[in-house]
Amino acid sequence: MRHLKNKIQKSEKSSKPASPLPSKESERVSAVHKEGKNLKTPKTSKPIQKRNRIPGYTYTKPETLKTKNIMKNFGRAICSFTLDPISDEYLELILKERGISLSEFRNYTQGLKDKINNIQNFRDSLLPGPSDQEQLVKIKAAFQKIAMIFMKYFSVKWIFTSRIGHKLEHLKYRFKIIRRIQAPEKFVYLK
Repeated sequence: MRHLKNKIQKSEKSSKPASPLPSKESERVSAVHKEGKNLKTPKTSKPIQKRNRIPGYTYTKPETLKTKNIMKNFGRAICSFTLDPISDEYLELILKERGISLSEFRNYTQGLKDKINNIQNFRDSLLPGPSDQEQLVKIKAAFQKIAMIFMKYFSVKWIFTSRIGHKLEHLKYRFKIIRRIQAPEKFVYLK
């Protein structure tokens, strides 16, 4: 701030002699200095040009892009698997053990399909909360069991037949997700 004041004083001295009436600009500058605010650039300066972006190019690191939607993709794939007729034979056994109807379980997973966007949402779908009813706790336990079945036996086929762009990264993180589904209370991070 001191350097700025010195520059302003030098420019005022060199431009014209001091007049008995201060100019509007010097009044504004001195008022701004007294208030302690920063000076704004004068309106006569060139407007700041925005950087032109190249369409289809991003400045995000490729490593970040590869792992960005892994949890979202796996969560939605598990929900789709539970709604598919392929999972019926697995669901019958799991739901009979816990006393849950198939329609009730599918309603839960249908609602989850659009909600799972990150690790926190996926974790909440597996872990019973303190305010959850007994039936919801049973449904979450069944969802955890069917998620393990999908991840162990069906996820590799799903990875290579889907439209996922980064197949190898999904394959690498498959084992980490399996371990986190087994112990969802420790499911805080992925990398």
